[in-house]
Amino acid sequence: MNSKLEKMEAFNCSICYKTFSRSDNLKRHVSSIHSNISYIEKKMYKCNACLMQSTYKNNVIRHLKRVHGIEEYKESASSYEQKSETSLPKEKSSLIFCKSCNLEIATEKFSSHQRSLSHKQKCRN
Repeated sequence: MNSKLEKMEAFNCSICYKTFSRSDNLKRHVSSIHSNISYIEKKMYKCNACLMQSTYKNNVIRHLKRVHGIEEYKESASSYEQKSETSLPKEKSSLIFCKSCNLEIATEKFSSHQRSLSHKQKCRN
């Protein structure tokens, strides 16, 4: 066997487990296929006078001045919350399309689907 092929490093997608030979291909795959999924926790700042919220404190301060005429932002425990970007609507963030089966599968079930007998039979066709 060719020694170049033996030494080739594999880069695996942690979401759908697809394998790539180069890290830049993996990055491109994640940004194009899984762009709506992000596991970054963000602090959400809330307006104390209404339901407005933002990931940027300055936006809330500006909002308070313009909309409510309040000059000072008082940050309290209720003024912000940790919010994950994965709290997108389920139909947008948790489905993966299986090209072999022409099915949309829930993200958490996709790896077991790929290992299933029915999927393997369809891949052979």
